[in-house]
Amino acid sequence: MTSEDEIRKMFEWIENEPNLGRVDVCIPNAGLSVGKTLLDGTVQEWKQMMDVNVISLNLCTQLSIKSMLKVQLLHCVFSLMPNNFTDFFCLTERSR
Repeated sequence: MTSEDEIRKMFEWIENEPNLGRVDVCIPNAGLSVGKTLLDGTVQEWKQMMDVNVISLNLCTQLSIKSMLKVQLLHCVFSLMPNNFTDFFCLTERSR
């Protein structure tokens, strides 16, 4: 999920769907890796990982928190990644 418009529409659907109506918990755990080291990866691959691992994850987290605050409910679980700075995937994950 890297389309801001699709992500926003998903949250609108959740809040407007009678059987759902709100977000109860946020577990920000997106992760995309191309399986290359920092020395082997391309800029395009890095951008793709940043779009998923940072931008989309943060947007989903922001919209989840806003939805939960509407009903005074806030439950977030944050994951921590290993400290491996040779893998660009871990760099994108550590930037959160």
